[in-house]
Amino acid sequence: MPRYRYKAARPDGDIEQGKLEADSMAALAARLQESGCIPIRIAPVRGASLPRRRARRVDVETLARDLAVLLSAGLPLEQALQALQEVADTAASQRLLGALLEAVRGGASLSATMQAHGDTFTPLPVSMVRAGEAGGNLAEVLGDLAGYLERSRALRQEVLSALLYPAILVVVAMLSLFLLLAYVVPQFTGMFAELGGTLPLATRVVMAAGDLTRHYGWLVPGLALLGIWLNRWVAADPARCARRDAWLLRLPLFGSLIRRSEVARFSRTLGVLVTNGVPLLEAMRIVPGAIGNQALRQVVEAAARDLQAGRGLARPLAESGLFPGLAVRMIRVGEEAGELGPMLIKVAGIHDAEVRTAVKRLLALLEPALIIGLGVVIAGIVLSILLAILDTHQLLL
Repeated sequence: MPRYRYKAARPDGDIEQGKLEADSMAALAARLQESGCIPIRIAPVRGASLPRRRARRVDVETLARDLAVLLSAGLPLEQALQALQEVADTAASQRLLGALLEAVRGGASLSATMQAHGDTFTPLPVSMVRAGEAGGNLAEVLGDLAGYLERSRALRQEVLSALLYPAILVVVAMLSLFLLLAYVVPQFTGMFAELGGTLPLATRVVMAAGDLTRHYGWLVPGLALLGIWLNRWVAADPARCARRDAWLLRLPLFGSLIRRSEVARFSRTLGVLVTNGVPLLEAMRIVPGAIGNQALRQVVEAAARDLQAGRGLARPLAESGLFPGLAVRMIRVGEEAGELGPMLIKVAGIHDAEVRTAVKRLLALLEPALIIGLGVVIAGIVLSILLAILDTHQLLL
């Protein structure tokens, strides 16, 4: 049964507060009223069991945007949540909105209730909503949150869509080579063995590759599974993960793309938080969770500690050597001018554009290289077999 923290006024005027278990906030409020108390505030205890089944399927971006529209139209928060619950198209959304509505009716703040549903709401939207509640501009903050989530999703989908064709091309190339070596080439092996004679070196190499593929091809999925296990083993330890991610940042082409993408994510996340009133120190505690590269995440965590010690933000980022010089200079200018939030948003926009340009350039090199490479390999296999056939034909003559 869920536990709730409550604050209520007793009949003698004293304030009573504590924690109680109840089926719902409404049930606890009714129990307090029956005892003669007037509920002042009821909020879920952090970590208490709340209705969270399939909550991950809730679209936080859509929820934030719809709630921002309703609040901007003048609806109170309670009525806006009720309206969204009535039109929710999934059971998970209805349950979540019902829990939010019940908490707000019980006197809890929206940010506290979102924090209690940590499997749906990350610290970033919770902190932004808390800042919006404190500043009285919740509708504007929710709109900014929806815009942030939309831009992040759009960039991620754009990059994934651009990489989809090369990925399909690689898979088709690998399957073609596997079928050619495992089923086509071995058919010529027996024929050449019956005819006798010494085969050209290129033909012998291709025949050996065919034998290896036919007899040990089952090792390929085994190696793939081993790679997945090794990746999880590395990811389980922050030190190993940091070393791997630092190595990735040093890769040609791909390293620059990863760095720009992560810097854009860092700048956008921190900029949105600071612009919407979240204190910089609190924002710096949230931002590392949005960074995927462990090496850069450790740099940001170290910068947060230096910031708390009064060193500023741009200096530790510059000393790391992992942040681009342009981003560091713009962040320093934003700090000195007192416009850090807007400057971070500009940094994110610049690096978003650089990521898109880098992906286009990478694909412009990768796609022809894959096609030409596959053509050369297949042509080499075919030519090696033709050479063997010609040599055998000359022996027969």
